[in-house]
Amino acid sequence: MGKRRVRRYGFKKLVKTYSRMNEKIQAPEVFLVDENKQPVGTVSREQALQMARAAGLDLVEISPKAQPPVCKIIDYGKHKYELEKQAKKQRAKNKGQDQKEIRLSLNIEENDLQVKAKKAREFLEKKHKVKITLRLKGREMAFSDKSREMLDSFYQRMKGRAKIESEAKRLGRQWQMTMAPDPDWSPKKATKAESETAEDEKKEEKAES
Repeated sequence: MGKRRVRRYGFKKLVKTYSRMNEKIQAPEVFLVDENKQPVGTVSREQALQMARAAGLDLVEISPKAQPPVCKIIDYGKHKYELEKQAKKQRAKNKGQDQKEIRLSLNIEENDLQVKAKKAREFLEKKHKVKITLRLKGREMAFSDKSREMLDSFYQRMKGRAKIESEAKRLGRQWQMTMAPDPDWSPKKATKAESETAEDEKKEEKAES
């Protein structure tokens, strides 16, 4: 028989959705917050339970490590739903921040470089971080300036979609740089920036001719 699969939960097991509640609370005294979110103060467990029953709600232990533990009178079903919603939101945020990798070489052809730059821009637009890895071979190890220039040039190709999270640095036989999505970027701003870049290039061509 194969090994039994153990289901793993993210976000600290749904942010401790399953708190101690009602008769399962063990402390003889608790610091109570009522159903209107007003602090009542330190009361006995029995008194807190009576107040929760009178309100038709649950007594839920929120901070078990406090002295005495903090308990609130709330609708536990609603409380559980809110925590699960928070966990779902956090998982979606973490998924959106997955790190992708783009690998380059010093002798890469321009067409291949354009393809990789386009892929990196797509990752950034989907809110992924992008790690750029430039691998060196043989004598290329001596070309530190050229390596840094290539990474800087690649960053410029992101056209405002990225911010440098980790500066270019050498790690053994490779260089690495990490980019994160620029929260201020938008397709409208990108179109404007690209138009300005095209105009600048035309001016430079005229000046050279």
